[in-house]
Amino acid sequence: MANETDLNVDNGLCVGTASIGEILELENSNSNEILKGKTLSIPNYQRPYTWSTQNVNELIDDILEAIELGKEQYLIGNIILHENDGNLDIIDGQQRLTTLALILKYCGSECKFLKQKPNINSKNALIRNYNVIKQKITDKTQAMDFIKNKLCVTYSMVKSIDEAFDIFDTQNTRGKGLTDAELLKNHHFSYICVDETMQKQIAQKHKEYQNKKTLELWWNANFSMLESALNDIYIARKIFNGENFTMGYYIEWDRRVFGEFKGIKNSGYTRELPMKFSSNIIKGNEYFDYLFTKTELYESIFKKCEISHKYYINQAMRIMMIFYVDKYTMDKNFERFFDLTFLHMFAVMSYYSAIHYNAWAIIDRLKHIFGLVKTSDFSGYLIEKMQDDILANCFSIFLKEDKKRQIKENERALNLLTDNYKDKEKIKENSFGIITLKESKNDKTL
Repeated sequence: MANETDLNVDNGLCVGTASIGEILELENSNSNEILKGKTLSIPNYQRPYTWSTQNVNELIDDILEAIELGKEQYLIGNIILHENDGNLDIIDGQQRLTTLALILKYCGSECKFLKQKPNINSKNALIRNYNVIKQKITDKTQAMDFIKNKLCVTYSMVKSIDEAFDIFDTQNTRGKGLTDAELLKNHHFSYICVDETMQKQIAQKHKEYQNKKTLELWWNANFSMLESALNDIYIARKIFNGENFTMGYYIEWDRRVFGEFKGIKNSGYTRELPMKFSSNIIKGNEYFDYLFTKTELYESIFKKCEISHKYYINQAMRIMMIFYVDKYTMDKNFERFFDLTFLHMFAVMSYYSAIHYNAWAIIDRLKHIFGLVKTSDFSGYLIEKMQDDILANCFSIFLKEDKKRQIKENERALNLLTDNYKDKEKIKENSFGIITLKESKNDKTL
């Protein structure tokens, strides 16, 4: 199928067109000198085979329509391959190629590609989709001949794993897209230096966090604990670096989170200090150490930070707790830090009738609290500074002009709190009387 004029080799990047027979190394099919002799493989960092029956039906329908129309060549998209010690690791295209190999198997054409040991989590999808294929394909000989010789893909083959993921990131494919969390897992797995048993343990732990939902909705999306941790730590790193930021979710926005956490190449560096949320991350093992440690920390504070019915307020609390716990751990002053930080978010809620992702007051408070943490070597000293800060009227930007030292619309803020945090007396006491709330008939004492 492919010939020399189809190929463009430039700085290790090889781009061409090939039939499925050539890609899957089928007997008497491979006239492609670039692909010949190389073994197509699914690297162990790839996710399982997960295509739905709908995906399979759509692919088969496209093939049958092309056969009916008498197409001499039918292109079904692009795949990305990483040339790795004689293997061609599939970076993108695994789902389609596996499905096509299943169709060919049913039609009577075996290929080495399916003889690889499958991911244990692929088994159900492989069996289910093979049964779909048996129901859809009636003329095996016709389907096999067309797929092997006339069904084609374009391919991008590179020698650098980084370049492979860069190409993947910038193109749209018909296959099922990967999330930033999955992209990062695959990316760092390609640099990992541990035995197979440890790889499985890492993959299993990643899956557990990925399957654990936060149950907190943002624009009707329910992200996993791992995705939420990556997202909020991403914002924390932006604040640390003095960059502009807003609240909300970056996890699926222009691959910004992937870019932040893709790491640096290990050039013989030796880490002498514990990793912080702001640390540079060496590609491979260190990313997973960082990810699991920070996600565990994040999970430990997540529930506590649900102080209100407003997503951005709770998110800001989580980020500020990351600042504290990452530096001081959950030491004896953590609860006091939480209570004082809570007052800042209460003041924000008293200021706004509606709280948006770019609310300047939230951004201002995050920067303010981070500045206090950054300049305090001891948690006790931080608490002293925060208390002095409140006594010095740090809430002045939120105060009513006509009543000095009284937060405006504090009843509105109270109504936004979850039940566990509607302790009027505690709010008044912690704020040294700056924040006061009206008595209600339901209040027993004040």
